[in-house]
Amino acid sequence: MTRRADSHDLKIILADLDLSLPHLEAIELNTPRLSSDQVERFRQKQSALGSDEARRWRAAHVALRIVLEREIGPDIRGRAYAIAPGGRPYLTPAVSAQKRPHFSIAHTGGLALLAMSYRGPIGIDLELPRAISVSAARRQRIEATAEAMGAPLPISVDADARFLQAWVRLEAVAKATGIGIGRVLTDAGVVGGNRGGMPPRIAASANVCDLDIGPDRYAAISAASLPQILSVEAFPMTANDLAQFLPQRSEK
Repeated sequence: MTRRADSHDLKIILADLDLSLPHLEAIELNTPRLSSDQVERFRQKQSALGSDEARRWRAAHVALRIVLEREIGPDIRGRAYAIAPGGRPYLTPAVSAQKRPHFSIAHTGGLALLAMSYRGPIGIDLELPRAISVSAARRQRIEATAEAMGAPLPISVDADARFLQAWVRLEAVAKATGIGIGRVLTDAGVVGGNRGGMPPRIAASANVCDLDIGPDRYAAISAASLPQILSVEAFPMTANDLAQFLPQRSEK
């Protein structure tokens, strides 16, 4: 995770939530950054998923808020994201910044991936190992669609690993285009058809690239334009490192 892409104004950040969680919770308690709808969603997740998963979700979104605030300033604190058709969040002109970056977040288990770009909508996705239960025909169509999106899928003796790498490509494209995973699957013929491939309309607006974020982790990023060399930064994990990482403009 040492390659650079600074000239493309693209940031990709991997957060280990299990290590940074208590520090992110203390930061949020001291200086709230989440919007009221995110606070309510956290409460709903506590009831539906339990405390541990809800706290990870909250930590992931606090981390994203910190990354965005470092870029555009404290005016973002507490402001709700606008939601485009298809479910993609974005910053509105109510955030008084000269430029408002596009961003994407993926969170599973104890990890979160954050992406930010000034060059148009971006999508990122992340999966950890899990058992996959789909028909052989649907698996083949999903993998064929993912291969049409980019490089050949990694050859793996683990069929589920191959499927998960295919799946994160589709999810990343769904987020970048803003049309949602259901529409991507339908347009590609994965659902309601018997073909697999990259629909030309999607191919024209979303490049996709796999991300190497360590063993047994599957990730991909998608945007209309991506650099040839990608860099994944590590989000600070200790209290001291986070204190230095926090935006210096501490007041609204």
